Order: sequence, then structure tokens, then C-alpha cells
Amino acid sequence: MLLNFISSLKGTITVMLIVGASSIFAWMIARLQISHQVASWVSSVCSSPLEALILINVIVLFIGMIMDPTAALTILVPVFMPIVNQFGISPIHFGLVVILNLMIGLITPPVGYLIFLSANIAECEPIKVLKESLPFLLSLLGLLILLILVPEFSTFLPDLLFK
Repeated sequence: MLLNFISSLKGTITVMLIVGASSIFAWMIARLQISHQVASWVSSVCSSPLEALILINVIVLFIGMIMDPTAALTILVPVFMPIVNQFGISPIHFGLVVILNLMIGLITPPVGYLIFLSANIAECEPIKVLKESLPFLLSLLGLLILLILVPEFSTFLPDLLFK
């Protein structure tokens, strides 16, 4: 029982260190007003909400491939929220798109954290796990494209319940 406690304590400490470090980084981003600079850059580059959402998707997908999702959420959401508000994108829609991007990043190389974790559990090569996960990756990409092009899929039920 003590070994289980120590094991769970190690996992908790790891997550808390990641959250703590990313929170400090997010505070620095807020203090330096980087989110306003990014928002003005995106508004100068993009002219429609769809263009802004696609640009945000590319950035979040890239960051999701190399960074822990908890840290990515803590750092990126405060940066992109002014852009979301400026272009009139629903925060619910934006949240689901970001979460889906980070899910895709977890199973996509170069880091592909879940690929290596699954290969370790299954005691096989990561390339084999990657090949087996391709249908899931393609379905997540299809869902992401559908969610970007038809935002009502993510906002229909909340709009129905809260309006």
C-alpha cells in the first residue's frame, strides 16, 4: 500500500511541477502583454473568423506535438482568448477545437507521448503502435475539420440548454 501511495505521489508531483512552471510562464506572458501583441498580429493577418481559427489551429497543433497538454492549455488559452473574442468565435467552440488539437498532438510524432506510452505498455515498437493508431488519428483530423467548418456541432447543445 505504501508503494502505491509513493507511486501516485510521484505522478501528482510531476503534474503539479508542470502546471506550476507553465503557470509562471503564463503569468509572464500576461505581464508582458504578449496576448495583445499576438491578437494585433493575427487581426492584421486574418480577415475572417475562419482564417483566425485555422491559424490558431495550426499553432495549437504544432505546440500540442511538442508540449504537455496541461502546460499548453495554461499558456495558449490566455494568449488566444482576446483573438477569439475579437473575431466573435464562441468560447465553447474554441475550447473544443483546442482540446481536439491537443489530443491529435498527443498521438502525432515527433514526440507522440501516447504512442510511446502505449508501446511501453504493450512491449512493442512505437512504429507498430503508430500504424495501429492511424485510423484514430484520421478520424480525429476529420472531426477537427468538421468542427472548424461547422461550429454549430459544438455549440448546438449548450445553446439549447442555456438560452
